[in-house]
Amino acid sequence: QGMPALALRNRAEFGYTSATADPSIAKVLDALRSRQGESGAFAQWQNPNQTSDFSSVYATHFLVEAKERGIAVPGDLLKRAIEYTTELAGRETENLEGERLRAYAVYVLTRSGVVTSQYLTSVQKSVEGSYEGKWKNDVLAAYLAASYKLLKQERKAQQLAKELKLGVLTDADTDYANYYDPLIRDSVVLYILARHFPDRLAKLDGDAVLSLVGPIGKGTYNTLSSAYTILALDALAQLASEQPSGQLSITELLDNGQKRPVVLPANLVPSVKFAPDISKLLIGSTGPLRAFYQTTQS
Repeated sequence: QGMPALALRNRAEFGYTSATADPSIAKVLDALRSRQGESGAFAQWQNPNQTSDFSSVYATHFLVEAKERGIAVPGDLLKRAIEYTTELAGRETENLEGERLRAYAVYVLTRSGVVTSQYLTSVQKSVEGSYEGKWKNDVLAAYLAASYKLLKQERKAQQLAKELKLGVLTDADTDYANYYDPLIRDSVVLYILARHFPDRLAKLDGDAVLSLVGPIGKGTYNTLSSAYTILALDALAQLASEQPSGQLSITELLDNGQKRPVVLPANLVPSVKFAPDISKLLIGSTGPLRAFYQTTQS
């Protein structure tokens, strides 16, 4: 509940405001407080002694994201979370799943302002030595690329970012024990590209983004993948709002051939009604990014 509330609190076009989202965020902060153990790790449930490493990194990501978005995050809660995430980043692992979690931890730490060069080197050395031919399609490559970018190591960042593509995993790659499936992987990649590599994002065609939201249309998503997807689409929307302004237009074409422009509200996702007696809708966009539309009849 926390990540979507963070992303949507400033998206009035979806019916959210800070007044509706902030109480949800406050509840999440209270829950995290009650589930943080002495080490700084977080538990999934009420018992703070049964901690989860993935949940701990995800919760720390939430805290960092919330602070960046102007939420008053308790300093001691974040400090202890960062301490445990730092421990995870330096922990040696014996499988790709462990290195993926380390890469996530490194990214979150780097976002929080920690200099993570030694952890980055360690993770990349490990995956290059043991998982050659596989790790570059894993989401960990996106986390490493973004971390290098934040640390101003531009060459290494671009080397990894140029190979990031959507739709490279199949359902057979789903690993719920380690919180991983194609939608989680692709939504994080889109989030990383939109946030840290906007120049690379232009190389993704509209069909690639459609492949991302395809599982949502089929209902094959869960609380985690939907939260990551909302973060990704919010980052994409933020990038779109920073681009040179384009002109989105909708025109009703009548049966007699006449054209009737539809007046659109001035926001990122305008919603309007169209007349029932038209023969066609003409939809156009002059913006630099692909535009998407949805029509609903009832």
